[in-house]
Amino acid sequence: MFSKVKLAIFDNDMTLVDSSRAILAGFNQVADKVGRPRTNLKRVMECIAMPLPEFCRGLLGAYQPEWVDMYLQNSSKNETEYLTPFEDSAKALEILKARGVKIAMASNRENPEPVLKRTGLIKYFDDYIGAKAPHGKLNYKPKPDMLLKLLELFNLEADNAVYIGDSDLDAETAHNAGMRFIGVPRGYFQAESLLKFGAWRVINNSLLELEDILIN
Repeated sequence: MFSKVKLAIFDNDMTLVDSSRAILAGFNQVADKVGRPRTNLKRVMECIAMPLPEFCRGLLGAYQPEWVDMYLQNSSKNETEYLTPFEDSAKALEILKARGVKIAMASNRENPEPVLKRTGLIKYFDDYIGAKAPHGKLNYKPKPDMLLKLLELFNLEADNAVYIGDSDLDAETAHNAGMRFIGVPRGYFQAESLLKFGAWRVINNSLLELEDILIN
């Protein structure tokens, strides 16, 4: 028997926000500058949950720290133009918050705050955490550091929380933290794959299903 869910922790990219076109634009700009082959949307979707150094290798075929710096320098402009919250994200967060569930984010972005502000979703969040900010430097997912830090901040046990994401990496992160995982099949992985990765539940059509899963 599971304990009541008091904290819903979300991944960001392809869970709450469609960032694929912004990422594609940013890395293709880097590819053009450094003479690497351009990537495509399919490859972005395959690699989107990876830490930035691995993400860079996956999209450009190699990694140089300055390439990541170049990508980050232009990411704000690209995200302003291309990044879009999924249409059910705000409503789902609003419902959970109104029902007394704490809302947090754990993302492999170095700091998720700028994107939360750009999308207008920041008002729903009680806290958020990335690999470098705002709670100090932490290991990238699938290490459980971000989830464990949030449990510490909210003074909760793993059984009182769920992690909601779209990838095998998110599922592994939840497992490593001893936490239930809810899969969202709108990134690279579909429902069957997310269940094979150990998802406790999988969203079928909309994040609005979280109300029934977590509360009713």
